[in-house]
Amino acid sequence: MYSRLASHRCPNGHYLKPTLAVAAEKELICPECGVHFYAPSAEELAFNSQGACEMCGGTGSIRTVNMASLVPNEFLTIDEGAVAPWNSLMWSLMTDVCREMGVRTDVPFRDLTPEEKEIVYHGPAEKKHIFYKAKNSNEAGELDFTYYNAVYTVENALAKVKEEKGMKRVEKFLKEEVCPTCHGTRLSVAARAPKLRDISLDEACTMTLADLVVWVEGVPDSLPKAMKPMADSICEAFQGMAKRLIDLGLGYLSLDRASSTLSTGERQRMQLARAVRNRTTGVLITLAEGELIKVIWSGRMGTLITMIVLMIFEREDVQ
Repeated sequence: MYSRLASHRCPNGHYLKPTLAVAAEKELICPECGVHFYAPSAEELAFNSQGACEMCGGTGSIRTVNMASLVPNEFLTIDEGAVAPWNSLMWSLMTDVCREMGVRTDVPFRDLTPEEKEIVYHGPAEKKHIFYKAKNSNEAGELDFTYYNAVYTVENALAKVKEEKGMKRVEKFLKEEVCPTCHGTRLSVAARAPKLRDISLDEACTMTLADLVVWVEGVPDSLPKAMKPMADSICEAFQGMAKRLIDLGLGYLSLDRASSTLSTGERQRMQLARAVRNRTTGVLITLAEGELIKVIWSGRMGTLITMIVLMIFEREDVQ
């Protein structure tokens, strides 16, 4: 809908009126600055494709270092293992390198100066010459080693994670936050640019399905007459899919709702709506909360001939 019917923005920030040239995949010319450009495709507006936010990769959230987890016990000295990432993600000799950076490692972490703590957390990656002695043997020697501060130790380990086991070692030092670039919409800046009826794609996705159906009804009349037949067809297809979900009691959901947050019953009803759309044959779906839905199809083309929906709620407020 947004790729074909929206008002698209040129590279210089000017918006063009909706035009059939977009559907024809023709080059657009900005009437304000004369720049030539192409409107984004449907894939370029999808968070799980080319329209994904560059920062979070389309997840809407990012993992950052949890500063509180780096030194969980400030009563310990660095020699005693106060800096947790250095104990599990880095060689133990990082304590010796830290000492060469000018940080006292034999006093409780809480007694370090602000400058010393800053070195521990964000100190520069400087190479230091240290004398290292192994704890469990008499082996010792001199070597040059680059200082990895506590924050970078976690970030470096996260960047190198390739399996679940490695992720478990790192995740205890991380926290999940809303992506500061897309603000949780999962869409890139370019994907959030087109506007339809004065709102962007990410704004439309925050609306509930019930509200979105009403909003979509006004889309064809908001466009030039030449675009109305195409708009009617696109909007009709959307309304058909939306009606199935609303009939199954999912009108309160919004399009930006993450699938991982859906309940078992909500997911199963979504699957039912998909089965109806795809004309799946011979399906028996048991829903959560005692709902039993039996759908029967027949015919080569999967024509829907019977849909029996029986909902049994074992609740006192439903008779």
